Amino acid sequence: MNRDEFWQLIDSTRPKGLWAALHSGAMEIKLETLSEEEIISFEQHFRGLMAESYRWDLWGAAYIVNRGCSDDGFEYFRAWLISQGKRYYEKCLRNPEAVGARAERDDRTEDEEFMYCAAEAYREKTGRELPSIEVPRSPRPVGETWEESDLPKLFPKLAKKFGLMPSE
Repeated sequence: MNRDEFWQLIDSTRPKGLWAALHSGAMEIKLETLSEEEIISFEQHFRGLMAESYRWDLWGAAYIVNRGCSDDGFEYFRAWLISQGKRYYEKCLRNPEAVGARAERDDRTEDEEFMYCAAEAYREKTGRELPSIEVPRSPRPVGETWEESDLPKLFPKLAKKFGLMPSE
């Protein structure tokens, strides 16, 4: 499976709207129809994108949108971001404030279940655990670190939309 085929799977299984749980289930069912090698390839692409998006600027955007964002929450946010498709994912990498285009004040832009679609599909198809897949990743997020008080200045549009006011 190449990267374009990966993204086609994402798009073909994403339901209308933002129903993350439905997307995860649809993706798992679709992955079960693929070969073992294709499921493994899907997971490799997914993990590569997770590593690529391990960035401070995206974490800042996630922090604003989700009103806080732990290490685990940032993992779930990046899974959600990937689940939204190639165009949105790439747009958010170019400009993290673009996250606000699909997020509303009371949304949780997280999708933990999406992280496990390939493993669940592989287990269902083969009766075995998905082989361990290692993708190189920086031990720390890439880019400039920030403090919570910096976020309204770094992401003014998101701060305004999600009510994060600068501290005096």
